[in-house]
Amino acid sequence: MNNAKIKVYLISPSRQDQRSKWTRETFTALVASYHLLDSGYEIVEDASLSDLIIFTDSGYLPHGYSVLLNRLFRKYHHKYFVYDENDFANNWYRGINVSGCKSQSSHTLTCGGAYVRDISTRSNSLDFPEKELHLFSFVGAAETHPVRERLRDLCVDYGCFYDVPRSVTESVFQAGSGTSKQRLINNMENICQSSLFVLCPRGMGVSSMRLFEVMRMGRCPVIISDEWIEPFGPDWASCSIRIPENQLNNIHSILSIKKPFARELGEKARMEWETWFAPNRHFKTTVQASLYLYSMPNSKTMSLRRLLRTVFSKSNLRVSFRYIRQRLEFKTNLA
Repeated sequence: MNNAKIKVYLISPSRQDQRSKWTRETFTALVASYHLLDSGYEIVEDASLSDLIIFTDSGYLPHGYSVLLNRLFRKYHHKYFVYDENDFANNWYRGINVSGCKSQSSHTLTCGGAYVRDISTRSNSLDFPEKELHLFSFVGAAETHPVRERLRDLCVDYGCFYDVPRSVTESVFQAGSGTSKQRLINNMENICQSSLFVLCPRGMGVSSMRLFEVMRMGRCPVIISDEWIEPFGPDWASCSIRIPENQLNNIHSILSIKKPFARELGEKARMEWETWFAPNRHFKTTVQASLYLYSMPNSKTMSLRRLLRTVFSKSNLRVSFRYIRQRLEFKTNLA
């Protein structure tokens, strides 16, 4: 693509109703991010004039089938991309998959990504603690994955673990008042303020919104998720620490060794967040990641027949059934 400006058509396949309000916020956030850019890109109102068509979410049907049934996807499948924050990985379509699983994804189809919606009002990073209260900490729901439950037990001796049930978080952020929402955010920031490192374990999906919140606050994220795909952009080795899920028992010794570098890693994490994931950068990063995938071999010549074979393959249908089963199990546990 040699255009002076990259022309982008944004679309959300989700219904415009109250239940889809949270999902459709990604569309709003990307448009807002676009308006903070200086130049180089243009959002167009006509899909036929675009260089890229970006679905800002995977829709209301399980496993992204809303995209498959969309007329623009069928007509322009050669230039479509999907930005997907779904906790359950979609591995058949091309795009930025925040919780894409490494073992189930193709590098020619999938990039890792960050969460677009901006839930914090903080603009500056947290001051680094002069006196360490916690070597590491975590604020979030332990119930969403066994890795988090194991961390909760470990933090009794070595760190701070503040367990916030998922039902509480969902009710506050989807229907709660601004006051209750800010109270949760302030509590998380206060704990991170007194920590050298902040744990970012996987939850229901292989990624975690906490990771990007931590980078924003100027702390080094400790990523614990074997299936996580690094999002497009940052030099992750210079601004984060990866710990395999089977090494949780060694987390104290691993982070103790890294302790002298905590401030430097945190400052670098903030710089990478400002470059790639700040509100004025999300749109550009999403488009750049899409262009990267567009440059992959055979990406532009992918036939619709080949795509349909991928969608309805045994392995992909197995993932779809797992998605439905896990959603039902989670709702049963909350009941």
